[in-house]
Amino acid sequence: METRGQRGQRADAPAAWLDVSTGALVLLAQRYERRSDTSYWYEAPRFGYAEVLEIDAVGFVQRYPGLWEASLLVE
Repeated sequence: METRGQRGQRADAPAAWLDVSTGALVLLAQRYERRSDTSYWYEAPRFGYAEVLEIDAVGFVQRYPGLWEASLLVE
């Protein structure tokens, strides 16, 4: 889903989510709001999760606060 746009622009982005505890595929309501060139406000009410996500220059999420953070793999 393309969510890039003007600051303050909001988009609902429903997704299919597999509940591994029941094996059911359920609707996951999500909402994104552009806050800056590198951040979005994100809400997933089903989980009570709402945080500012940090993205990189091409739009990949780099940090979901409290959940995970991308890291650079150097070999």
